[in-house]
Amino acid sequence: MARKTRLFLKDTPQHVIIQGINNKVIFLDEDDYQAFLAILKALVVNIEIELHAYVLMPSYFQFLATPLYENSLSKFMQSLGRRYVGYFNKKYERRGTLWEGRYKSSLVESKTYLYEVMKFIETKPKNFKKYPYSSFQKNFFFKDDAIVAPHKQYTYKSYTNILRNSSDEDTYATISSSLEKQIITGSKEFSQKLEQELGVALGALKRGRPKTKNIRKKMYSNLAVINKMKHKNLKVSKMENFSFARSIKFIPAVHTETTLIGEDYPLVITAGENPFLGVIVALDGDNLFLNEEGKWYGAYVPAYLRKYPFALGASNQNPEEKLLMIDIDSSLVSESIGEAIFNENGTQSNFFQEKISLISAYERDRKETEKIIKILADADILENGEITVGEGEERKILVTGFQAVSKAKFEALDSEITKDWDAMGVTTFVKAHLDSLNNINRLFALARQQQK
Repeated sequence: MARKTRLFLKDTPQHVIIQGINNKVIFLDEDDYQAFLAILKALVVNIEIELHAYVLMPSYFQFLATPLYENSLSKFMQSLGRRYVGYFNKKYERRGTLWEGRYKSSLVESKTYLYEVMKFIETKPKNFKKYPYSSFQKNFFFKDDAIVAPHKQYTYKSYTNILRNSSDEDTYATISSSLEKQIITGSKEFSQKLEQELGVALGALKRGRPKTKNIRKKMYSNLAVINKMKHKNLKVSKMENFSFARSIKFIPAVHTETTLIGEDYPLVITAGENPFLGVIVALDGDNLFLNEEGKWYGAYVPAYLRKYPFALGASNQNPEEKLLMIDIDSSLVSESIGEAIFNENGTQSNFFQEKISLISAYERDRKETEKIIKILADADILENGEITVGEGEERKILVTGFQAVSKAKFEALDSEITKDWDAMGVTTFVKAHLDSLNNINRLFALARQQQK
């Protein structure tokens, strides 16, 4: 495979990542982090490069920097790699490289993406505000850090404004994809300017935010069966943005969630040949439990969303044979950022095993939920429902295609039936379902809030 051409544009920052081979941990203890930081301090003094943001994570080093000369970045990376590998190999009595090939880099349009890329880098750790091995302490708390040289565009007010808001899915996807593919993180105009200055045709590159035609219309976009050889380097980022669920109106749920779900959302049973338990999250538009940045409003996130970007598939020939799948096109999935699916030796990572457990439990509970729905259907206590606004000619149906338990029919059931239902947990389910219908008013409240 041909190598990507390294691009350089004067006074233009670059987003860079280098990671351990096969996702190998490159910092095993506190001394390793400190040794790496000491090397960085020495290099920024001796090599013409300015680091604006950085983070040291267990298996990779990621940063934003402006090289002052064309060869500054390559000299910096060569020296950094050589010095730290020498330290690491000597300490742990090993030989060979520590890195997963060459570093990856992306030219960044500072006018549009400087603060977003800084945030992308510095907020990777779970407790990033207290994380000691990143530039966040300098850029946000003004703590001394000899490694950092603020970009000439940087102002504290501008950066904190970006930090207060969640990055939208498109911006996050652009930054992640641009770094992974080593293309430009910037607008179409910036790319055209770059073409003129460098004399390089860049028209074939994907630039900027995803085009409208790629906007997600459903939760899963491109499911693929997970293969430990083909997907050995795949990683999944922490789920902080739920924009992938923006167009969903009914979120599938399982009976074990009814009490928690009932506190926030209206819980119904869909109509049709294959009814399922579902949460109503929209009226006549997008998911009302998401804000513009993709933040989830509810206190509880349904398991169906938490298992994303993973899914369980079955072959048409043998429905009982289940296969684990992953949404390859998800912005959470890449080969550079996040939790690895497989360990260096090809075994499943702890992260992946936890997801498998969640999916398995969900599948088991889904089958039990189907049994409960059948019991309710056989008892003939389900009635079609709809959510409407207005009267007469102004009447409009906002939500239809669902069923709800008739409270009158439920209360009129024979005592022997209710006794059996109590033992099976069906009564608890029905009561939680009926109580949850009061949350339909919350949908209207959220709709009004989002009109302001």
